[in-house]
Amino acid sequence: MLFMPQHAMRPPTSLKSTTSVYAAGQVTLYRTSPTVTAAPPAGSYAEAQLVTLTTDETANIYYTTDDTDPTVDSTLYTEPIPINAGTTLRTTAVDAAGNKSPGTTHTCLIGTTDITVHVATDRGALLSGIKVYVFTAAGAYTGKYAVTDDNGQANFSLPEVAFKVRIDYLDRPYWSRDFTGKNTSVHIFMADALVTVTSGGLPQPGINVYLFSTAGTYLGLFKTTDAHGTAAFDLADGTYTFRIDYLGHQFWSDPVSVPDVMTADITIGHAATEVTVTTRNSPLEDANVYLFSETDEYLGLYRVTGTDGRAAFNLLAGIGFKFRAVILGNQYWTNSTGGDSARHCTAKSGSLALCTTSFLSLRSDPAVAGNALAIRIAFPLAGAASASFSGPGLPDSLGKQKTGSEEPVITAYPIAFPGGNP
Repeated sequence: MLFMPQHAMRPPTSLKSTTSVYAAGQVTLYRTSPTVTAAPPAGSYAEAQLVTLTTDETANIYYTTDDTDPTVDSTLYTEPIPINAGTTLRTTAVDAAGNKSPGTTHTCLIGTTDITVHVATDRGALLSGIKVYVFTAAGAYTGKYAVTDDNGQANFSLPEVAFKVRIDYLDRPYWSRDFTGKNTSVHIFMADALVTVTSGGLPQPGINVYLFSTAGTYLGLFKTTDAHGTAAFDLADGTYTFRIDYLGHQFWSDPVSVPDVMTADITIGHAATEVTVTTRNSPLEDANVYLFSETDEYLGLYRVTGTDGRAAFNLLAGIGFKFRAVILGNQYWTNSTGGDSARHCTAKSGSLALCTTSFLSLRSDPAVAGNALAIRIAFPLAGAASASFSGPGLPDSLGKQKTGSEEPVITAYPIAFPGGNP
């Protein structure tokens, strides 16, 4: 309680009065300390920062950067403070009433830490060529990614704040745990899946089996069937389909959910197909016979005739094909080279299926002028007789040359098929 002169409370009664009268009065003293705020706030940053200091009232701010407590003799804040390395910024503020704030600390970590992310399966297989994406702990993508090397490692330089990483493998996302300033890993749990390819009940070796998502996206993985017609995959949990490409056609498995279902079967309907190459009715040995689609696309398959002039194929049932033989550098097809339309042979299953013989016109090449060529295609099935040359008036020697300068011609004769023409 303070006492003040009474004349301060009321005017004096006389200008000459010197009497002072005192009365009770009250004064409130301001003792609230200012508060200092730093922006950006304390934290880890990849690049240098300019730190701005403010107070909630008018006050002078003093600071240090050498880990000592600031006083009124420390550096007076007048402009943003550049922070170029890991720094502990200590501050205090003093207002006009002399109130001083308690010391505050703002730690800025500037720079990065080298981080390695390991990507592997639970079986120890290191996964190379996998993109690793960096996210904040809250799930925001940072725009950073790296690709794993041959050791299944992706390297980053990151500030010491919380992150997590994601990889996309076989069309599914996999996440790491949150990490701060240390290495981390992503492990994928795998299961065995077996795909078996058969045709006519027989295993088909050497067939590429491609892995797809159920949406039809190729997942960049394929295996080749072994001698048992089986292709083995290591797959993460998920649902997949498999496809094989065989003789220009695609065959798909049903969807397979791993690990609930671990096997898939792909069956190819087939028919045994035989091509016979003859010259002057004699079988031609060691002739290459190439398989083509109906649109003249080579299907990557050929056979060499044996001593009986025959080449055996195992082809898709119900699909049309053409054959081409190459003899002494010349090409001969199963379709007529004259004005006749192409004659294609289509394999059928379960009943007699024979194709009419195609007789081909030969070039007047001296090397082959004396060898009239016929290619006979048949699809012998169990219990079915082979085609035979038994038409009336059939000459003893097919492909007899004409005289003069005309090109040698093979004349087509009707062929009798057991049970009638197909």
